[in-house]
Amino acid sequence: MIDYRPSAKAGGFFWWKPQFAGVLKLLIAVIFTCKLVARWLLLFKLANMNNQPRRIDSIILENEILLLKLNAEFGARVIMGEGSVEPYIENHFLRSVYAFEQQAAQMHDREIIYNRIGSPVFKDPDNMDDEEVARELEAVRQRLFEHRIVLDTLTSYPDRLIYRFITEEFLHMEIDTWENDPSVMHFCYEDFYPNHELDLRQTTKFFVKYLMDLEPVLPQLGLYKRVRTSNGVLLSHQQVVEKINASCREFDERQLLTLEFKDISILEEVAFAEFEICYAVMIAGDERMEIRGQGALEFVNNDDVWQISFIDIPGIVI
Repeated sequence: MIDYRPSAKAGGFFWWKPQFAGVLKLLIAVIFTCKLVARWLLLFKLANMNNQPRRIDSIILENEILLLKLNAEFGARVIMGEGSVEPYIENHFLRSVYAFEQQAAQMHDREIIYNRIGSPVFKDPDNMDDEEVARELEAVRQRLFEHRIVLDTLTSYPDRLIYRFITEEFLHMEIDTWENDPSVMHFCYEDFYPNHELDLRQTTKFFVKYLMDLEPVLPQLGLYKRVRTSNGVLLSHQQVVEKINASCREFDERQLLTLEFKDISILEEVAFAEFEICYAVMIAGDERMEIRGQGALEFVNNDDVWQISFIDIPGIVI
């Protein structure tokens, strides 16, 4: 699985973070340049050795270089699942992404959203009732859409909250603009104000979905690099995946019946999700059995992404 987080200039407003400045930025650039030169020299040597077709190790090396360049030049991040993508496919994907980022970096102009939509006058939300706020919010969303700008949300929020955010913060943001570009720019409210509880619910749902069909949705299945077992032993990501798969394959089929959250708590960089789960399994002889009980997941915040560090789910032995 590949998770590509575009740069800001490529429309990656969902994942953009300000870059370091000053001496630190210069130091990073120098380090990257040295690494890049060394890697390209090795790549040149491999590619020209005995005039042979490109070897797999040269392709892997080029992939590493492209990953470094994407992050250093554009601030884009690509997370590759361990062993899940062939080097040739990964190389084609990374080349395409790099070309896309290069094109996106050639911006023509920057403009404040408020000016782009014609500098309209908006009513003060404190002087409107709920119905009027709802109408004004719809009007400003429509005006933004007419200028190919959309603000998305991952869940519902009060109209007054979103209207205040748009008129007091969002409209004053500066964006890149291109002439005769028909594409629509999408922004996400949660990138400005992260909804950690929603993230934890979604990660839990995606992980449970994997337990049912063994089809990954999240990079690395949403697992942290080390996962603690019920007896306190720390296992690597790969060890945990092997144990999960072995446990799930004890049954011919699994079907989720209910998943009900009981509590989600967040303590700075650590979080906990407690829930009740019930799922049906098919065992030998086409016998159907239901497994139900209390489940719990623990998470750590790894680079603004919640990843699972402890698993306690009925029927899953880790």
